[in-house]
Amino acid sequence: TTQLSILQKKSDVYSRQVATSSCNQRDSRYFYTAVYLPSMGYVLPNCFFEERKLFKVQKHALRSFLAKCGFNRYTKRAIVFAPIRYGGCGFMHLYLLQGEGHIIQFLTHWRTNTMAGNLLRIAVSWVQLHLGISWFFLGNTVTP
Repeated sequence: TTQLSILQKKSDVYSRQVATSSCNQRDSRYFYTAVYLPSMGYVLPNCFFEERKLFKVQKHALRSFLAKCGFNRYTKRAIVFAPIRYGGCGFMHLYLLQGEGHIIQFLTHWRTNTMAGNLLRIAVSWVQLHLGISWFFLGNTVTP
């Protein structure tokens, strides 16, 4: 809860900075990708926030960035978060950033021979044992 409120305050500060700055579209996009996303996404791999909470955190900042980048601030979010090559705006949802961080952190610990890596492999082995299936459960990405 504390980390969520810290992220909300930080996002609101960035929103005000972007809205009141004299940056052009290109500078605003650079600010979004080089400052906003790394600073907001730094703690997300260690947190487990719901999608709706992270959307609420970035709502005001996203509107400011959209307006500064030349888009309508009320554009459908499906278009806003779609890649540029598919006709979207190319913005990133914080929930996606959190999931990406979880995967990278998992792989980092999985590949190292540290205490965290050993505990992770033990936990995965126990899950595999209790599932009672012959195939590796992380290898099947189709079954829900």
